[in-house]
Amino acid sequence: MDSFIRFYELYRCASRWNVVKEIYSKSSTSLKFLLWITKLLFAITAIIFFVKDSFFPWLLISIAILMIWALVVTKARKSAYKRYYLLYPERIKYYAKEYQYIRYLNFKESLTSGPFMGDIDDAINHLDGQINSNSDSPIFSHPIVSILITVIITTIGSIAGKWDAITIAWVIFTLAIVLYFLCMLLGFTRTPLSSLKEFKRFLLWAKEDAII
Repeated sequence: MDSFIRFYELYRCASRWNVVKEIYSKSSTSLKFLLWITKLLFAITAIIFFVKDSFFPWLLISIAILMIWALVVTKARKSAYKRYYLLYPERIKYYAKEYQYIRYLNFKESLTSGPFMGDIDDAINHLDGQINSNSDSPIFSHPIVSILITVIITTIGSIAGKWDAITIAWVIFTLAIVLYFLCMLLGFTRTPLSSLKEFKRFLLWAKEDAII
């Protein structure tokens, strides 16, 4: 159990949020400038979209800026983690979702950066028991949440027919922005079971790499 607890603390430090912070802090100066300027421009165009009557061009401009920002993030990630991309480009690409392999490499560095004591097999055995006995369930599977979502969708569907084109576009754009940030938030807030399973993957990779 002690090994599990020690390793899990290191896993928690190798979070998605830390990767994002390093992308914004360790990429090249020009890319950091582009990251912040595209975010600022997107915020400005989004505000203009909400207050202007002629929404269509501003909607396209906002989407274009968002696409440019996403491209800059990809380049900034490669710049911030250049040492990783030189060694493991294929692995990072395959396990790109939620920066998984980059986070594993951060976890791996933490394991090898000092006199750390622990038994990886003991940690994996304890982790298997944690996964098998986990009783958490996704919040969206709760019947009350499902009923609320159904009511919201039904209500919106019943009143959408009374909206004009500008209102519909405004609602679609707003929902798209909310969905985007919600996906980002859900990426940083995972269920305990999914975190344990990913932690087990990190330990298995570390065992394959013969770290401990």
